[in-house]
Amino acid sequence: MAKGSGTVYLYYYNEETKKVVKVDGNGRVTAAGAGTTAIITVIKLYHNETVIIKTKITVKKASISFTSSKST
Repeated sequence: MAKGSGTVYLYYYNEETKKVVKVDGNGRVTAAGAGTTAIITVIKLYHNETVIIKTKITVKKASISFTSSKST
């Protein structure tokens, strides 16, 4: 990728992706459920070069375990 600044102007994802992650208007990705998906991001650099990045995202099933002990 070329050095310099650019603007992200487009994200591609489908309905299946929404089951795994949510993407807000600022591009922030938040886990929504277990699974694997991909998001394609298009970045337009200021010198008219376009960069396309495919990001694979895996969300594992969350789990919590507790251990108890009896105090005397």
